[in-house]
Formats: sequence, C-alpha cells, structure tokens
Amino acid sequence: MCVMVLPLVAGCSGNNVASIGNGALLVKTSELAAGEACPNDGVTIEMGFDLNGNGILDPDEVVKTEVVCNGTNGDQGATGDTGATGNTGATGDTGATGDIGPMGTTGPTGLTGATGASGATGATGATGVTGLTGATGATGATGPTGATGSTGATGSTGSTGATGVTGLTGATGASGVCAGNTTPTITSDIEVPTCTIVDVSFDITIPLDNPDNHGGQTLSYAVAGVGAMITQAGSTATFTITPQVLGSNTMLAIVSDGCQIATKTFTVTVIVPPPPPVDIGDSYQGGKVAYILQVGDFGYDVCQQHGLIAATSDHGPYIQWYNGSLTTTGATGTSIGTGAANTTAIISSQGGTAGSYTYAAGLARDYRGGGYSDWYLPSIDELYQLYVNRTAIGGFGDNANWSSSEASVSSAMYQSFNPGNNGSQGSMGKDGQCAVRVVRSF
Repeated sequence: MCVMVLPLVAGCSGNNVASIGNGALLVKTSELAAGEACPNDGVTIEMGFDLNGNGILDPDEVVKTEVVCNGTNGDQGATGDTGATGNTGATGDTGATGDIGPMGTTGPTGLTGATGASGATGATGATGVTGLTGATGATGATGPTGATGSTGATGSTGSTGATGVTGLTGATGASGVCAGNTTPTITSDIEVPTCTIVDVSFDITIPLDNPDNHGGQTLSYAVAGVGAMITQAGSTATFTITPQVLGSNTMLAIVSDGCQIATKTFTVTVIVPPPPPVDIGDSYQGGKVAYILQVGDFGYDVCQQHGLIAATSDHGPYIQWYNGSLTTTGATGTSIGTGAANTTAIISSQGGTAGSYTYAAGLARDYRGGGYSDWYLPSIDELYQLYVNRTAIGGFGDNANWSSSEASVSSAMYQSFNPGNNGSQGSMGKDGQCAVRVVRSF
C-alpha cells in the first residue's frame, strides 16, 4: 500500500482553522485494488485535521472520504509510417583471376616385385568332442486294430452217446400257465459304445442268463428311454438305438415271459461330433499343439481329444517369477491340469494391473494369441511336455523357462531347455530371470 499525507493550508483566514480545532488539514491516499468500486483500480482519499498535532491523520480525525477510480485504458494509437529505406552502396570490382601453372610430367611406373614362395600347410586340428546324444523322441501313436480273422471250420459231430438211465419222475407242478417258469434275470451289464454321437445309431443286446427255461412261454423284450429316448419292444434281445438327446441318458432294459418281468438300467452318454483329431506340432487355436492328454491325465476324455497348446514364441528371456513381494501364493500344483489354477493363485497373491503385468504369471494372463484370453503359465509337469516336444513346437532357446509351480515362499520351479542339460528341472529364487512360454488348454 502506498500512503501519502499532504499538509494543506486550511481556508483563507486563520479564524476558520481555529474554529475547527487549530489542526492542520491532512490528506491520506491509499491504492484501491480493482473491484466493484473501481473496475480498473483506483485511490481512496481520506481527509481530516491533525487535532493532536502528531502529523498523522488518525482514524478519529478523518472527516471525509472520497474514492477516485482510474479510467479505462484508451485505444491504442495508430502505427506510424515506416521510414524510407536507405540506398544500397555500390558493389566493388572483382579482382582478376591468376593463370594456372603447367602440369608436371608423370613419372614411370616401377617394376612389380617377384611373388614370394607359399608358406607350408599348417597341421590338421584335433577332432572336436562328440556332442551329447539327443533326447529320445516321443512314442508314436498306437496303430489301428487289425481286422478280425475268419472263423475256423466247424468240426464234425461226434457219435451219439448211450442213453442214460431214466431219472425219477419229478413232483407234479402247480397248475396254471406260469407253472414251472424260471424268472428271467439280466445279470450282466448292457454293453454300450463308449462314445455315442448324436444321430449316429448303434446296437445293444439285452443279455439273459436263462433264456430258454420259461415253460414254453415266448419272451418279450423292450427298451425304454429317459430323456426322450424312443421306447422299443420286440421278440428279439437286440435293439438299434439312435440317440437324440445330448448328455447322460438313463435307459431301462425290460424282459418278460408273460408272468415275470426283469429290468436293468444302463446309461447312454451322447456327445456332439468331436472335431477332427490333431497331432503334436499342428498349428491350432492360437499356437502349436504341445501335448495330447493321456489316460490318467486330469481332463482326459476317451470320446474327445484334449491337450495343451503352446504359444509360438517365448516372453523373455529375462522375466521374474514374482511382482516384487515374497509371498506364499499357494500355487503348489505340479501335475498336468494344474497350471491354470496356479496362475490364478499367483496373480491373486502378487497383484498388479491387468493389461500391464510385468511378471511371469501376469504376462501369461495378459497374452491374447489367436484372440484367446485363457492362456496361463504351465505347471512343471506341463512344461516338461513342452520340453519333450520342443522340436515340433519350435521357437525355444537354450534358456530355462519358468513354471507356475511354487517351491517355497522365496523360490519357484523351472525347466531347462538346454539340450546339454537333458531336461533337468530345479528351483531358484523368484527374482531370478527366466523365459516364459505360455499355454492354453483345448
């Protein structure tokens, strides 16, 4: 704030001054910031008399206040005319070019020196060490079953044996149509094809343990379906079934001799036609077929082929297993079929942001090869199958690759892909640097 106090002459006569209190008239000005009072700043002017003679306009000495505002800025004046450009000075004369001196005579070419004698041939180097024998390839698929051989000729009928002694007459049976009948029973399981496909017909036979001992009564057979299977009946034990309903369908086999009824349930599991089978190394669903599930593997299905698909290249080779925190993730699965659950457990424990993961399991989850979003970090047993089939899959270096199988709070398991290590596995600290090859299931 700028304050200016001006002592002024009060009035034209001393009497006027004396009548106000013998004090000199004082004026104080203060800068006023822009606001409602003054849009363009201004000055507050306070006026009064120095009644106490201290040379300062005290608040109780102010008798009048005025506000003086700054005016708005005036328009900018017109730009003056540009002055005339001065004349350009004359260019000086160019000096004359001197003469070029004569070229000297080229000297004669010297004679070529004689060729030196060839050096003696060096000794042959020692033969290198023989490389390690490569790993044994995977066992080939089992060939189809050979055709059934023809039935041998029927042997000649033997001679009729002597007539035996007539047995004792049995007790007289009860009267009635069903007297003496043996109850029909179905003791064996009804054989159904393992893989039944919708709309593809197959035959079944109802097995009886006593088909001929029913007092001369004709046996009747039937099958009835639960789950929209068509009921059939006839005088033979063989039926053709055309499944219409997908899933597990319970069927009932029925046999009757007109007096008693025997029944037995059986199940027909109907599937859609499976896709054509694939082989290891085939390009399929975003990658390469790396392994086909075998009997005993989790998820194995005799009716439909399942397995692992590997990405066509590694992430890495310098990827950490963890996200910087040593935690017990619970990703302890090692067998085939546990890699996906391991991956979920690791990400749940280690955290991070989807789409920008930087550690092994997160990179697997972020991968979108072939447009699929269900990729995961393989378990150690799944990763071993990638090692076994590494040539057919392709794209592997000589590095170690991380599995999703946790070994301890501070370490995880890896698979070596260096041929010289013969498929060795081990564990290392989670901050170790390994390659990552992601997989998905089909």
